Parts: sequence; structure tokens; C-alpha cells
Amino acid sequence: MDLTAIRTQSRFYTDTNSTTFPDTDLDREANNVNRQLVAEIIAVQGSKNILGGEKYTSLVATDGLSAGDNGYNGEYSFDSDMMRIVRAEIMYEADTTPERAEIYDMSQNSSSEYDEDSIQGQFSEDSPFITLFRGAYRVRPLYTEGDDVTGGIHLWYEKRIDDLSEITDTPDFEELFHNLIPLKVAKLYSIKYPSKFSYKWLRSNAEEYKALYDSFRKYYRKQITLKKQAIPSRHNFK
Repeated sequence: MDLTAIRTQSRFYTDTNSTTFPDTDLDREANNVNRQLVAEIIAVQGSKNILGGEKYTSLVATDGLSAGDNGYNGEYSFDSDMMRIVRAEIMYEADTTPERAEIYDMSQNSSSEYDEDSIQGQFSEDSPFITLFRGAYRVRPLYTEGDDVTGGIHLWYEKRIDDLSEITDTPDFEELFHNLIPLKVAKLYSIKYPSKFSYKWLRSNAEEYKALYDSFRKYYRKQITLKKQAIPSRHNFK
């Protein structure tokens, strides 16, 4: 169901047209519902496989950088579409095998997060780490000197969804459940104009939405089954 179909179905449920329910209002509510449904997928699956992103970034030498520069203290800003890093690999020399970077909790590090000697003394390029803070990630150990390593940082991440804006745009979840959007949009319209809707309509809308929503949750809860193995991490924070 593309955006055109979502508009048509929403207006069918609400008995409206483009004048009484303008595209601007309808699209805004449709995108709000779309985000909520994707968030629900994350909640029931524990991770979001439907919108995975992958990105290469240059590893920047910290020498000569100032606070606020990308790469200063090994810190790189999240891209606007990044929600959560799933995996990171770091390569300190061009054309070498990258090493998987583990994520460490800054609160566990008793040493300075800004002193270069302290950082370099507790982390190794053979076993890199990253820590997450304020919409950014910090690479440890630091890459202090040399030319930028093109593609030195390789990230896999959960990606923020794009708004439905073009008439051919479609939601990124299973098409069987796209009708959840116009059903919820119709409900939201009835909240704004309650006098236009009967109790029977409200109950019918709620029942249809709940039946489809329950199927939606069940589908995504069982879509991916992973065998999880606990592997203890060994950190050596001096």
C-alpha cells in the first residue's frame, strides 16, 4: 500500500475528501502511525531487521584536531538516520583486516576519557573498543598520526525510517499489515471530530484495528528466532 492508497483508504474510512482531510494533515498522522508500528517491531523482536544500515567512515587522525571536529578524541557523530549501532569494525592501516570492536560502558572506565596517554595505555589496535555517548561513538584506541584511513570504520546499525512523502512511497514492514495505518489515521481523525462518528463506527474501527494489530505483533514476534549464547567479556581497565 503506497501513500496514495493510504490516503484513499483513510478517506474511505472517514468519509472525507482532500478538502475535509487535507494531504498535509493526513500524511502527518500516517507518518506518526508508521513510526509507532516500526517501534513496535523493535519492541517485539528486540532488534529491527527491516531497516538495517551499513556505512564506511574514514578513521581520522586526531593530531591537530580541536574539540567539535569529527574524530577529536576519537569521537564521531551518528548520522541522522542512525538509531543504534549493531556491530563495528575498525581498521587502523589501509588494506588490512579490520578488527571487530566491542562496546564498553564508559562508567566502567576508571581512567580518563580525554587523556591520550591514559587511553593508549589501556586499549590496543588488535582489540579495539567503542563507547557510545551523546549521539556519537568514540573509537579506542585513538588513531593519532598519519593519513586518514579510508573506510577505516565499518558500522552496521539500525536505521531510522524515512517519512512517507512521495505518492509511491510504501511502509517498510510487511504489506499484509499496511492497512493498520489508515485504520489508525481514521481513529485519530475521529478524535478531532468526535461528533461525526457514531459509537458503532468507533467500536467497529477498534475491533478491526485490534485484530490486525494482534496478527502484526504475532507475525513479527515469530519472524526471526535466534539462538542466543552468552559470551562473557573480559575488560582490562587499568
